Amino acid sequence: MLSTGISPIGPTYKAVYVKAIPNKYCTRLMGTTEAIDLNLAGQTILDQIYDELGDHTHSQTLYVGVTKIRKCTFRHEKEGWINVHEFHEVLRGDYRYLYVHGDGIMSYDSFWFYHANSDLARASCNNVSNNMRCLKQDLNQLTDDNTNSNGIGMHKKSVFGGMMFACYGRGKLFFGEPNVDASPFLENFPGVTFSGTYCNGEIANGDLSSYEKWSKEHSSIRCSLHENSTVYLVMSYTPALRQH
Repeated sequence: MLSTGISPIGPTYKAVYVKAIPNKYCTRLMGTTEAIDLNLAGQTILDQIYDELGDHTHSQTLYVGVTKIRKCTFRHEKEGWINVHEFHEVLRGDYRYLYVHGDGIMSYDSFWFYHANSDLARASCNNVSNNMRCLKQDLNQLTDDNTNSNGIGMHKKSVFGGMMFACYGRGKLFFGEPNVDASPFLENFPGVTFSGTYCNGEIANGDLSSYEKWSKEHSSIRCSLHENSTVYLVMSYTPALRQH
């Protein structure tokens, strides 16, 4: 399960004059929009985004989420096209370019700006807690009298552990109180072994509809590497009882 923690802000941009800088593992680019038929310099774009945020000190960390349409091959299947959404931390802007961490961006890729949002993250944690509650109810519905398709009696499923991978930017300073990220598991599975760690870049299967603003229409756009998020893993097992 995934708790997101960033919100999109500003218009849709198209990347132009893109160039990767390998020795610094970053990419420089300019942006253009449908409303403004000009190539916008990096500092100009950042000024607009920070003004919309009301952050006149430019202190908030920003990310760009880039939608990349790429041709790839899946195992032994024929080549096909996939839509993926990848996040890149914004490093800086100057009178010409915007500089972002990482590479893999191409000219005319669409991108949006994102900023950390503790209210969204808290609401997302509540959604994860509700999903865990539903999972717990589903697991508890099985009884010893249930059998699977092979006629094997099954125990009630048991959760034996959980793991949490949280962005290092979250935690007490982000939420204003401790244990917000851990609360979904602790509330639903008290006494069960649980561990976690902070990290930078969280991996979980997902799509763009997981993020505020985007609808289910964007469920075809995959997003597997996240920023300012928390990923949860709940582990359960179902031991076989007897052969009927």
